[in-house]
Amino acid sequence: MKPDHGLIVSLQRIEHEDQHFVLVLSVEQAVIAPEGFDPQIPIRLTCVWNQLYMSLCPDEICAPYGFRLQFGAQGVQRIRDGLNTGLVDSVRIDGIPHPQLLSACFRPNYGCAQSPPSDEAV
Repeated sequence: MKPDHGLIVSLQRIEHEDQHFVLVLSVEQAVIAPEGFDPQIPIRLTCVWNQLYMSLCPDEICAPYGFRLQFGAQGVQRIRDGLNTGLVDSVRIDGIPHPQLLSACFRPNYGCAQSPPSDEAV
């Protein structure tokens, strides 16, 4: 939602009207959350249909001025693995895990940056 929020969530319901839609989410796990965040309270993400630069894809909803919601059991598992191994906590900016690290967990080529560089160009 913001750089200070990184949550594993489940969709409870979708509400929609002519002008906007609302995603109601329950929080399964707070990876990045500000102090005082209550994961028991469902989150309502509201977005107008004509949000500037919004993209709706099979694996992501991105409303750049509001939220980014990425889908996929494999990405969620990679984040949980990173939490268990300490990888997520090792890459921090201003005391919080780097949001781009969490997003990278959902990429199909996750982990390829850890490969040694090649002499061959593509």
